[in-house]
Amino acid sequence: MDEFAHCTIGTARRAVLAVLLATAAGQDGQEVDVAAAFAAVDAIAVRALDSGDPVTRGEAALWLAQSGRAEHYAAFLALAQDEAPAARHRAILALGMLGAPGAEAFLGRLLVDSDPDEDAELAAFALGLLDDAQPVPAIDALLRRVQGGSRRRFGPALGALLAGLGTAPHPSRAVWLREVRDDPTSRSDALVVLAQAALDHCDQPLTRAEALAFLDHDAPSVRRLGLRAWRPAWRPGDAETNRIVHLARGDADPGVRAEALALLGRLLDRRALDLAERAAASRFAEEAGTGARVWLALAGDAARAAIEERILNRRVADDVRAALLGVLPAPLPPPILLLCHDLAHGDGPFALRTAAALALARADSVLAPAALATVFFAGTADHAHDLVRLAEALRALDRLPAVQAELVGKAALDDLPGLAARLRALAAVEPLLGCEVLLALAADDRLSGAAVGGVLGALRKARGTRVASEHLALLPRSVASLEP
Repeated sequence: MDEFAHCTIGTARRAVLAVLLATAAGQDGQEVDVAAAFAAVDAIAVRALDSGDPVTRGEAALWLAQSGRAEHYAAFLALAQDEAPAARHRAILALGMLGAPGAEAFLGRLLVDSDPDEDAELAAFALGLLDDAQPVPAIDALLRRVQGGSRRRFGPALGALLAGLGTAPHPSRAVWLREVRDDPTSRSDALVVLAQAALDHCDQPLTRAEALAFLDHDAPSVRRLGLRAWRPAWRPGDAETNRIVHLARGDADPGVRAEALALLGRLLDRRALDLAERAAASRFAEEAGTGARVWLALAGDAARAAIEERILNRRVADDVRAALLGVLPAPLPPPILLLCHDLAHGDGPFALRTAAALALARADSVLAPAALATVFFAGTADHAHDLVRLAEALRALDRLPAVQAELVGKAALDDLPGLAARLRALAAVEPLLGCEVLLALAADDRLSGAAVGGVLGALRKARGTRVASEHLALLPRSVASLEP
């Protein structure tokens, strides 16, 4: 058994809690409890730095970096040279998160002095996390390579760097970020989106002219970016409105059509009603959901019957029914309530089960608590976003303590990914409850080896990730898989 499992966790936990509670007088009680729980997890993570499991070593470093524990910098640096990629990659990220002096030199060597590989991609992201006032020569060296014609070769590292820069303001890089975004020779929509995300952090959103230009871009993700950037104060002229209508009616990408329709709805354009009715009948879930939402907002009860009929129609695709259920407001008629009960307790797609349980909760149905819990405990690592939504609904019903008790009492460490996914959702909604699950499992000597890393990783992600979920798919897998 891992040496970690034999540590006196209960004693350490009580000591940490006593110190923090004694020194935090006058603070809000909940803040004190959460701070104490985080400190108790810190104590566990310190021990886990020496775990025999590489994921656990790496997740311990990431947790302690989030806590700002600079006294462990040397341990992070050693782990960043670990032979096991699972430990090494996480430690590279931890160095960037901590931002301690000296990290830029080590990360810079990883990025500049080697061929592009996963270590270099992670180093690029980590360098982007460093404070804007800190000189980082490796970033300038990478930019020279890219400008020298090696954009394809260093493209993944460049994307990772942009994502890192997009986690906090970096005004000193704003001119270069605009150059990357507007480079006419680039065919990467990912670089455009990531560069603009970084510019947003510099308080440099798209201008009206830039947003309009994006509507003609080849990449759907960039067209969507232009539509999302439209501000309420920008009253469109006829030509501009017609362009948005054209996208809503005939763009090749259903996501762009949905985004354009949503904008027309906000603008209260007269054509939005007919377009919304048509979109609600789409075979694409996002478009159907947006269409139904806009149609309900503009037509009210006149739209409701048709939407309910589609939800009840089992020949309609499951993802479309889930999207329609997601926008259907309370009160729900008995046939819909009974359908939602059956769907939540059935074995259909998780998104449909989630939508059904959440619809019961919105309707304040007596069926909601059992449905929410049933679906929540069926969730896996593939359902992170939906699990958080379910946890939020359970919190509104004051059911999270029962969820916590079940997680502790029935923690199936042979299904570590499932446990971690559910714990992450719980901790994202109630950090104290999430930490207490880890502490209870550790105090009972039920955590060792890979289980420590799985649970620490769940709490680390719940505590806060720096990259927006919609941007993860744009990053190199080496970075995206760790959800930094």
